[in-house]
Amino acid sequence: MNNLNASKYKDMVLYGGERLSVNKEEINALNVFPVPDGDTGFNMNMTFSSGVEAVMSSNETNIGEMSKKLSSGLLLGARGNSGVILSQFFRGIAKGFEGLEEASVLDIHEAFQMGVKLAYASVIKAVEGTILTVAREMVEMTSPCDDVIEYFENLLANSRISLENTPNLLPVLKEAGVVDSGGAGLVYIIEGMVANLKGEILEVTSNFEAFIQTEVHSINPDDIEFAYCTEMLIKLNSEIDLNDVRLKIEGFGDSIVAINDEDILKVHVHTNLPTEVFAYGITMGDFIHVKSENMKIQALEAQAKMVGEIKEIGIVTVSSSEGMSDLFRSMADLEIIEGGQTLNPSIENIKDAIERANAKNVIVLPNNSNIIMAAEAAKELVDINVEVIKTKHLTQALEALAHYNLESDFRSNVDAMTASLEGLTNIEITNAIKDTQIEGVEIAKNDFLAIVNGKIKYSMASETQMLAKLVSEFIENDVELITILLGEGGDAKLVSEIVDYIEEKSPFIEVEVHETKQPVYSYLISAL
Repeated sequence: MNNLNASKYKDMVLYGGERLSVNKEEINALNVFPVPDGDTGFNMNMTFSSGVEAVMSSNETNIGEMSKKLSSGLLLGARGNSGVILSQFFRGIAKGFEGLEEASVLDIHEAFQMGVKLAYASVIKAVEGTILTVAREMVEMTSPCDDVIEYFENLLANSRISLENTPNLLPVLKEAGVVDSGGAGLVYIIEGMVANLKGEILEVTSNFEAFIQTEVHSINPDDIEFAYCTEMLIKLNSEIDLNDVRLKIEGFGDSIVAINDEDILKVHVHTNLPTEVFAYGITMGDFIHVKSENMKIQALEAQAKMVGEIKEIGIVTVSSSEGMSDLFRSMADLEIIEGGQTLNPSIENIKDAIERANAKNVIVLPNNSNIIMAAEAAKELVDINVEVIKTKHLTQALEALAHYNLESDFRSNVDAMTASLEGLTNIEITNAIKDTQIEGVEIAKNDFLAIVNGKIKYSMASETQMLAKLVSEFIENDVELITILLGEGGDAKLVSEIVDYIEEKSPFIEVEVHETKQPVYSYLISAL
C-alpha cells in the first residue's frame, strides 16, 4: 500500500480506539501510586472515544478533513493530562495531513513528527519516560519506506521498545515496577491501527454508554442542525447486519452510534425525524426503551437561564461529591463541574461551565493536577477573560474561596486566592491497593496512606495511629487552622475524638470538620 486514504485512516482510528478500550483497565492498573485512583486508561479511552464518534458518521474522502474531524473530537473530549497530550499529538497529525487527499509514507512520517512537536508544546515542562517519550522515540526510530503497512509495523515495534525503556528514564516507574501508563495507551492505539492495516478481524463496537453519558449538547439553538436527540434499545427478533443498520441510520441525521450485544440493539442519533427512526426500529424487534429529546428547546431553556446582567466575576470549580458541592456553594456563587479523581471532566465540560458562569471574567479552580491542563486548554476556546488558579486539592479550593472578596476586582481576587495557597499543607488519606515501595516508603496492601502535598509520607496499618501521628505534627508545628473533610469510609466518631484531643492539647488551634463524602479519600485534611 503506497498511500493512505481517508476511509482506511478512519477504519484504523476505529480499531485503535477499540484496542485502547478493551485494555483501559490494564492501563489504569499501571498507576504508580498504590491508591484506588488510577484513571489514565479511563481518561485516554474517553478522549479517544470522543474522536472516534466524530469520525464514525463522517463520509469525508479527503484524509486532511477526516483527520481534522478526529482532532476536533479529541480536543473537546480530552480528559486528564494524558488525554490532553493525546489530543495534541493527533492535532499535530491533522496539521500534517492538512490539504491532502491521500497521504504517502513520507506525508505520514512528517505528520507524526508534527504530532510529536505539538504534544511536547502542550506541556510547560516535558517529563521524559512518559507518553511524550514514547511518541517521540517511536517516530525518531522509524524511517520512511515505500509501504504504509511496513511503516506502521515499524512504528509499532519501536513504540514497544520505547515503552519498555520508560522505567529507565523515570525512577518512580522503576521503583514501582511498571511502565508508563500513558505510553502504554498510545501503544495500544498503534496496535489497533496496525491490526486494521493487516486485515485482522476486530469487532469495533464503540462505547455506547460512555458516549451517551458524556455527550454535551450545544446551548446555541442556531448551532443545532438536527433537533432531536433520539435513542432506541431494541430486543431483536432476528439477526441483523450492523453495517446495514448504521447506513440506514445515517440517512436520518448525525452523531450516530449503533451497536449490538447478542440480541440487543442500541441506537443513538441526532435527527429531525424521530418518528421515522422509531418506525424503522420497530421493524427489527421490540422496544425495551425509547427516548427523544428536543435539543433546541433545551438550548433555549439554557439560554434563558443565562439571560440577565453579565457578572463582573464568575467562578468555576470542580467537585467530587454532592457534599463537596454544597460546601462550595455555601462560600460563593459559582458553577460546579462534577468530577475529580477517577472522573476527570473533559475540555468541553470545562468550556461549557465557563460560559455558563455568565461573566466577563472567570476564575477556574481545577482542584486536581490531572485537570489543570484541560482547564488551560478550555481557557483558549472561549472569548472570556479566564484565569486558572492551579489548585491540585479540594482543600486548596476551600482556602482560595475563603479569600475571595466580592468587593475586590478580578485581578486582586486572583492574586489573593493564589497567594492563599502558599504554606497550606494538603493531606489525602486512603487505603493502599497493593504492596509496593514509593520513594523509600514501604507499603502493604490495605495500609492507610497519608499523601502529603502529593507525596506519600506515611503508610500504617492503623487508621487511629495515622491520624494521631498527623495531629501530633500539627501541634508541634503550631498550625492555626485544621480543616477535615470526611469522605466515604471515614470514621466520624474517630474524627470527633481527634478534635477533642486537639482542643485539649492546643486550644488555640481552630478545627473545622465537614462531612463531604468524597470518593477515594476517607479524609482530606488541610493545615495552615
